Amino acid sequence: MDTTTIAVVVVRMTGILLMTPSDSNDAEPMHVLMPRLSTAVPTHFAQIGYRTLVDPGNCVPYVDKICYLNMDGWYTEIGSQRNPGGKVTLPPNAPNVSDGVNMRLAKELLTDAPDPTRVRARVTLLAGQETKSCALAKWRWVPQSTGAEQRLDMASVVDWRIPNVPLSEGRLVIVRRRFHEPNVTDTIHVESANGRIELFVRHVIYDELDHVVSTQPRAVLGDAAQHFDEYYNLLGHSGDRPIPYVSDLTGYPKRCAWEDQTPVFHAPRPFGRPGGVRALGEDFDSPGMLSCMVASARPES
Repeated sequence: MDTTTIAVVVVRMTGILLMTPSDSNDAEPMHVLMPRLSTAVPTHFAQIGYRTLVDPGNCVPYVDKICYLNMDGWYTEIGSQRNPGGKVTLPPNAPNVSDGVNMRLAKELLTDAPDPTRVRARVTLLAGQETKSCALAKWRWVPQSTGAEQRLDMASVVDWRIPNVPLSEGRLVIVRRRFHEPNVTDTIHVESANGRIELFVRHVIYDELDHVVSTQPRAVLGDAAQHFDEYYNLLGHSGDRPIPYVSDLTGYPKRCAWEDQTPVFHAPRPFGRPGGVRALGEDFDSPGMLSCMVASARPES
């Protein structure tokens, strides 16, 4: 067993995830919310995953030695004790939906009893910062705050790192708690590998899970960001909703470069062909379905 006393925790995130600091002054921690989705979108899977050599028996699923756990109705905190006065920075490639509609996120959604019709799950990052992100296209978007068109590399994956996280006997202890019932808990022990721990947070449709062959159509110029308006539901906004559209696919990767060295935990075939199965060793010449982008928002004062 690794007896390291501290570790760097790497949290990789993808799907319909909204990142927001704890207050309007960008104070730590950073909250990552999974919205309760409307019936207009396909079923999404709200999960947190961690590496383990042995299937503990409660994974949904256990793939490539990563155990994914259902987060529907749960919240958890990752990292060590909060740093008083610490600041966080919203990822620049996570579009700010507060700018989109000039509306802030209700702080009630950051408590242990948020509106269950709006918040499905939450992961709170007690410290750290974004270290990299990955975009699979350039998007055009006209936020209401400026009324001017922006062309942005919107992140499909965000990599967040928390240094110097204390361990217990070489393991990170994560406690999941039930919304509205914080005394209902589930404890996860994640083994360190030479002072490093990787966690995977995702809120994605069935076709974006690791063990599934995607049958989604290829993306083309002008495609709308799928399911992006669900972020506005989370803000409680019912008016006009600016949606990003694909403006350029040239030169963008088919997958995030650093995934070549680690198991892919999202959209393993973003270049899949409609109705087809990817043959062993086959590659495609254009991106396919694009993952939902990670977004950000600012909370109320």
